[in-house]
Amino acid sequence: MKKVAILAAGYGTRMQLISPHKPITKINGISLLEIVVNNFLGLNFNDICIIFNEDEKEMDKSSLECLNKPEVSHFYKSTLSSLHSLFEISRNISFEKHDHHIIVSMVDSLISKMDLANFAKFCDTLRPDQSAIVVTSYIEDEMPLTVKINMRNEIEGFDYPMESGIFVTSGVYCFSTKIFPIVSLMINRHEIKLRNLLKELIHNNFTIKSFYVNKSLDIDRPEDVLSAEKFLNEISI
Repeated sequence: MKKVAILAAGYGTRMQLISPHKPITKINGISLLEIVVNNFLGLNFNDICIIFNEDEKEMDKSSLECLNKPEVSHFYKSTLSSLHSLFEISRNISFEKHDHHIIVSMVDSLISKMDLANFAKFCDTLRPDQSAIVVTSYIEDEMPLTVKINMRNEIEGFDYPMESGIFVTSGVYCFSTKIFPIVSLMINRHEIKLRNLLKELIHNNFTIKSFYVNKSLDIDRPEDVLSAEKFLNEISI
């Protein structure tokens, strides 16, 4: 079974209006992190690693029962960006020879459990050197990362003008472990932002496959909670 990393080291400043820490933001009475982790646990993923920032040591974890599961581990490291969080994950997870990929999810990225299950199956078809990103045409994010996809469902590039045939990333990825030397190189160059890594991978001729879902949500603002509650209610029917 593939390893999973959940990046929860951001500070979620805007969400602090309703929750002191983004991972424990309640969606229909359940913590955001609990929802994300339980989706993976429900699909029998058995090696899930979470990175928190240092301030989250003080977080009330009473609503995070997932942290007590033997399949779940976590550590604390304040980072400059999601790129740095991925770098720290690569240093804190032990990879075996057969571990060709790791699924990475932002703590604030929601897709349906069915879409996640289908994405996991899709990832099983990737070559060891290939990566994949969940994309959608549903846009509610303020600053989405747009992608252009070719006829082979491979991503050609990022940051295209919003127009017909352009999709956006959903914050859920399947990375080949072969990208980690590139991650380390970018950290040494003082690069920031995960989107810069994605562009670097395309520049270095890494293949990134796309996996389309009808809808995904990025929980960044207090008003996003209502959208998330409606979304989860819809997909549970």
